[in-house]
Amino acid sequence: MSKRDRLTLASSFVDIEKRLFEIPFGSIGGIYFKGDVPSHLQAALLQADADQDTAPETFCIGPTAGSMFCYGKRAGMDLYHVSHQVICTLVRSLTGTGKNPTEYLRSIAEREIEWTQRFGKSLELDFPHNAVFPGEKLPEDYLALLHKYLTLI
Repeated sequence: MSKRDRLTLASSFVDIEKRLFEIPFGSIGGIYFKGDVPSHLQAALLQADADQDTAPETFCIGPTAGSMFCYGKRAGMDLYHVSHQVICTLVRSLTGTGKNPTEYLRSIAEREIEWTQRFGKSLELDFPHNAVFPGEKLPEDYLALLHKYLTLI
């Protein structure tokens, strides 16, 4: 492939990304066929103030399947429930039903608490220049910080 062909190919990817970023999606999550997602997990594809005539009736926004919720030991957790909880709280906050974005942050913290209680173990940071927080880190300390975080939000 010539240098010019590579440039043309890369430019076409940038153009596609640009077009995707211009779409006023109504929520955060995955794009699904409506028939593949239970109705209680569906959110509108586009923002409420967007031209709904351009939105295909076939698609909706559904649960997120982001890797932060499903890698390692997190894969064995109740992903469907948590994805539903996380995405629905955010969808409600963005669609003006009286909820606010702190629910999204709260649900992530609660999931991290659950993970730490089930799988957390003591760690000693081995980064050579870690003079700020030397020594062993206990799951209990992390849980205490997460609970403090929850009181802040």
